[in-house]
Amino acid sequence: MTDFGGHLKIGLVVSGGVAVFLIAIGQSPLVIVVGTVIALLSSLLPDIDVHSSIPRKWLGILFLGAFPILAIYTGVAIPWTESLISGFVGSLVDLGRQATRLGSFALLAVIGIIGAIGAGKLIDNAFTHRGITHSPLFAVVGGTVVTFISQMTMSVSIISSVVLGGVFTLGIFDHVYIGDN
Repeated sequence: MTDFGGHLKIGLVVSGGVAVFLIAIGQSPLVIVVGTVIALLSSLLPDIDVHSSIPRKWLGILFLGAFPILAIYTGVAIPWTESLISGFVGSLVDLGRQATRLGSFALLAVIGIIGAIGAGKLIDNAFTHRGITHSPLFAVVGGTVVTFISQMTMSVSIISSVVLGGVFTLGIFDHVYIGDN
């Protein structure tokens, strides 16, 4: 069984091979970069099911950054959300309109942090090591999700999207079948 350093080394070798392969089949620079990054990250991803692992810690940092930003964005993008929170803050303390608005965004950020902590605890309780994230099902479903996301968000052909999905699946398989043996 390999530790993070071993998985990282194997992932770097596999992602290098993916880059060479994508260049050889004539993919665009965007697909080459995205595919190489996907290969590396997916070779580390299965260990998010270990609370003390480096990938799980990175996920926690990502959550702590993204969830508050998403909560504040929700307050900006959906005006009634910010109005509701401002009304709540305003009923607690009379700070004036601008300060109440800033207070509502601060409260949304706190709600985001609480959501991030809750999501982390949910992941910690839902997964056991060598469970679903170490399975062929996770590799195939994840590859399918990557295929659809890349098709919806990138201006690439369906073949390029399928290749990116396959690269994700390859990264998971390299973690499970090369790195863990």
